[in-house]
Amino acid sequence: MPDVVIMGFYAYYKLILGAAENLIWNQYYFHAYWQAVFDGFHSIPITALLALLAFALKRPLFAAFFLSMCIHSFLDLPFHHDDGHRHFFPFSNWRFKSPVSYWDPFHHGRLFGVFEAAAVALGCIYLMVRHKAMGSRIVVGTIAATYAVFLYFVVQMWA
Repeated sequence: MPDVVIMGFYAYYKLILGAAENLIWNQYYFHAYWQAVFDGFHSIPITALLALLAFALKRPLFAAFFLSMCIHSFLDLPFHHDDGHRHFFPFSNWRFKSPVSYWDPFHHGRLFGVFEAAAVALGCIYLMVRHKAMGSRIVVGTIAATYAVFLYFVVQMWA
């Protein structure tokens, strides 16, 4: 979910406004407003607090949703070189500058991209085998198809 906001941002600027890639990723992405939005969705304290609140209110689906956002942020933290989020926003403006990037080829992004694609494929296969209910398989299939379309788009746009 934290990255869905970034995808929506990109879709708006690219598909609706027709902005150039350079403007989107070097100017608009770093605008203070957008950084606050992105960092809010990647904030470990905010998502952890929302998960605890959902647990307290006996809303397990919401708790799982916010907990998954929190886990995403913990896993996201070590994989940004110069575009990291403020994972402890609003309490801190600190950003971890990792030697590894999940996307930047100058910081092992190609290798990480292969690893990520393999992890998603294996995870989807595992979930398809484990869950026999049609609804679960539709959800997993939708995730797999969305990821495949995203990979195709990335290769077409940036390769």
